[in-house]
Amino acid sequence: MSRPKRCISLSDTEKLTLQEAIKNHPKYEFRRACQALLWSHKGFSAKEVAGHTEVSQHSVGKWLSAWQELGLVGLMRQKGQGRKPQKTPS
Repeated sequence: MSRPKRCISLSDTEKLTLQEAIKNHPKYEFRRACQALLWSHKGFSAKEVAGHTEVSQHSVGKWLSAWQELGLVGLMRQKGQGRKPQKTPS
C-alpha cells in the first residue's frame, strides 16, 4: 500500500504571487521552491516534482510544509541557514 499523493491547493492570489516570485526574485533556490509549489498544485506528486527540480523528495516535502505553516516567508532562507562564512587568515 502506497502513501496518498500530497498536493497543496492554492488560491488565485497565491498562484499569482508565486508566479511573480518566479519571474522577479533574485535567488534561484527560492524560485525553484515556488515552481515546485505550483507543480504540486497542478497535481504532480512529490516524486515527480523532485525529478523536475533535481532535489530530493524530502526537500519537496519540507517546502510544502513550510508553505503551509509560514507561507511565502517559509520558503526563504532564514538567518543561520546555509554555509557559514569563511574566516580569512590575518
